Amino acid sequence: MYHQIRNIEEYPNGGATLIPTYYYQFLRLLNENIHLFLNYFFNLVYRETNQRVQYPIGVIDDGTRYLPDLVDYFSVNIYKNDC
Repeated sequence: MYHQIRNIEEYPNGGATLIPTYYYQFLRLLNENIHLFLNYFFNLVYRETNQRVQYPIGVIDDGTRYLPDLVDYFSVNIYKNDC
């Protein structure tokens, strides 16, 4: 169902498989499909076959674009120690 926005890549260094989804593709989903896709994505990422992880890495590439810079956030919002 979501094969058009879910990719499977293999890293040459050790052969680990990676499931990347790109944020710009994720944004194309309708709101009601976002929760369904996330459920599908995490079930796929955390799936095990014969007690082994099938896909050790799942990434939503560029998914933190809209998070604030944590260093700036903490420097402004965390109380400074007066010691």
